[in-house]
Amino acid sequence: MRNRTENVAINVSFSMVGQCVTMLLNFISRTFFIMYLGTEYLGINGLFTNLLTILSFAELGIGNAITFHLYKPLASKNEEDLKKYMKIYEKIYRYIGLFIILVGLCIIPCLEFIIKETPNIKEDIKFIYILFLLNTSISYFYSYKTSIITADQKNYIVTFYTQLIKIIGIVTKIAILVVTKSYVLYLLFEIAFTFLTNFAISRKANKLYPYIKNLRKIPIDKRRLRIIFRDSKSLMIYKIATVVLNGTDNILISALIGVAMVGYTSNYTMVIVAIATIVSQVLDNFIASIGNLNIEKNKEKSKQIFYNVLFISYWIYSYISVMLLILVPDFIGVWLGPKYILSFLVVFGLVLDFYLKGIMNTCVMYRTTNGLFTQTKYSALVAAILNIVLSVLLFKIIGLPGIFIATGISRVFTMGIIDGIVVFKRIFKEKPIEYFFTIIKQFTIFIILFLIQYFIFKDILLGGWIKLIVKAILATVLYNILFIIIYRNKNEFKSFIQILKNMLLNIYTKYKTKKEKETKI
Repeated sequence: MRNRTENVAINVSFSMVGQCVTMLLNFISRTFFIMYLGTEYLGINGLFTNLLTILSFAELGIGNAITFHLYKPLASKNEEDLKKYMKIYEKIYRYIGLFIILVGLCIIPCLEFIIKETPNIKEDIKFIYILFLLNTSISYFYSYKTSIITADQKNYIVTFYTQLIKIIGIVTKIAILVVTKSYVLYLLFEIAFTFLTNFAISRKANKLYPYIKNLRKIPIDKRRLRIIFRDSKSLMIYKIATVVLNGTDNILISALIGVAMVGYTSNYTMVIVAIATIVSQVLDNFIASIGNLNIEKNKEKSKQIFYNVLFISYWIYSYISVMLLILVPDFIGVWLGPKYILSFLVVFGLVLDFYLKGIMNTCVMYRTTNGLFTQTKYSALVAAILNIVLSVLLFKIIGLPGIFIATGISRVFTMGIIDGIVVFKRIFKEKPIEYFFTIIKQFTIFIILFLIQYFIFKDILLGGWIKLIVKAILATVLYNILFIIIYRNKNEFKSFIQILKNMLLNIYTKYKTKKEKETKI
């Protein structure tokens, strides 16, 4: 039986390796995409991805509500309860898949209002949209079984299947672009690999938890269903608003500027989203362990882990944010050419939201794993409305960067504040003053470290990949040296080093024990 630390270590290892390989292949795929299809197709790809992300509000947070209810029966190995929850999950998710298809079809007449200028592509844009819609909806018919694996602290299994099939899919789609230059065939294969991923994970879940294999004879537990819908009512508003907050940037750009600009900005968002996915997969592996820990009801231990996770998140997100601000414009120029480079303010707006969202995620993890769904339902709604208003206002003042800067500002002054208050008052039974002071202090140090890096490395006289690599190495070394100097005496830093030592010692001990057993044999 693995402990929490071992589960997190295994999950993190699988996430890191798989996502890094996928990220590299995504860049290669994007290069071939631009080479063989062009910016107009890239814009359509980004726009429809954004648009259908918004349609995922149909999930209404039911996944989070059910996953929360799986922690206890998994810990106590209560198969009957698990079957009842999974039956509810199966039923609801199939209805959600159908709902997304129906609502998605209703959006087709509105496409001409969303797209400011008709893109110069040979395929029918409505048909392309339908393919995107099918790809989004199809996953809901199988993906519900992922939740039990994740809740059982075995997310490395989900990561393995997801990344393996994704890697095969990317290679296949690159080959299709080179041989056929067909965007439709490219999308059809994307649908096929989405189905294959969910089908493979579903089969693995059946093997790990055979009692969920056949749920047809299990009746719907109405009492549990009412509890889940009670939690989901609160999550529904939060989920819809969060999706709108995260998913409207490309739609606003398409409506205010044009779909071609979506293609240009999507190169930047692809880089940031790829890195954000790696980091979130690493940190999200703490979620099931936190949920498992919360069963013990140890407030002091939970609070200590909260600050440890917050510190690790801050170190990771602040370092990556500085690297993105310094390196992304150079990377885009070397990768795609100077014409694809956008202003520094655009990069700043994107990175600001990346940083703030990452730092706030610690509170989100604790809130969701403690079942605190009702207390924050309106904060995301206010954030979404504020984002749209601020995006339009700032767009008129500073142009394109205003759309991205508005997202970060809206997020932190609504959800960021409310989540902090709820977590500290409800879980730790204290005021969140120390937490907010910590966040502000961390952000100030992040800005200072960025400015130091920016003025040191802005005038490097090298060019091309050499400049990029030299800047990345020097900036990484300098940033982390300065960071360690600042935080070396802080409790969170000492705790992180101790956790790291314990993990390495545990790995070494197990390796040594294994070798001794082999020697005896």
